[in-house]
Amino acid sequence: MKIFIAGSKESIELMREIECWLQENDHEPMPWDGIGRFPPGEQTFLTLIDISKKVDGAICIFGADDELWYRADAARQPRDNVLIEYGLFAGALGPRKALICRHDSPKQATDLLGIVSVDLSLKRRARGKLELLQWAKNLHAAPIDPVTLKLHGYIHQLETEKEKLEKRVTFEKEKSSDLKELLRKENIIDFSVLDLEKDGYWKLLFEYHYIEGATTILSQTGRIPSDIRNLLNDCGAEEIANHIAWNTTATDPTSTVRMTKKALRVFRQMYKSDTFSQFIKKLPNAIRIELTILAHTTMAQIKVE
Repeated sequence: MKIFIAGSKESIELMREIECWLQENDHEPMPWDGIGRFPPGEQTFLTLIDISKKVDGAICIFGADDELWYRADAARQPRDNVLIEYGLFAGALGPRKALICRHDSPKQATDLLGIVSVDLSLKRRARGKLELLQWAKNLHAAPIDPVTLKLHGYIHQLETEKEKLEKRVTFEKEKSSDLKELLRKENIIDFSVLDLEKDGYWKLLFEYHYIEGATTILSQTGRIPSDIRNLLNDCGAEEIANHIAWNTTATDPTSTVRMTKKALRVFRQMYKSDTFSQFIKKLPNAIRIELTILAHTTMAQIKVE
């Protein structure tokens, strides 16, 4: 896609960045300052009209370029030329093919306030890049609603984050598997054997699904973190409770969940396989049954994997 880029001299650096984005995605950027873009002796406005007939889209960079007074208040707005160029390309190509990109929070003309633009300020540039490229990708397709354009950009961002998370999960699984194999070879711990009567409960603390499930079950036994501390003490896990820095002022459920998960991690780090199983045996019957069911479910899932 041929895409014209309009902007002021103050926006040159951002314009070069946009050029790179477009080139990397197989588009042909046409910056306003390109060599031979405006031949000597030709009228600039007429040349712009001619360009509007040859491009597939236009990007107009609205920066805080010029200072003006508006109803007794100082403000900064985009360069007049850029405003004119936006109007020209929006009229020639249709408003969906003329994209406003804002940076430095410029004052926007009232007539343009209803138009969805792309924010390329430094804090939002990564997200803005995705939205801009999604807009460029859809230039050849049927007109796309601006709000839908933003949603496409957000979906693309989520997909990118999902891919990163999947790579991290794969790495963590491989690391866990390697660690378990190393411990088995060194005759320290054999994770291939899960015996709930011996040390299976403790070994399950190395499994993500069991940790998450046990955290949910145990955290529901109390409303505040001190309830979890009391549960540990009442069920013979005073040593675990003493290894935790308890926030005595916390009263929200989130803190309770966080401290419960911390307690399970301490059980795991203590390297005493019977400590956790003894704790489970002293729990109230209903909670013990839930954790037993969770243990068998987790073990079945491990065998499938």
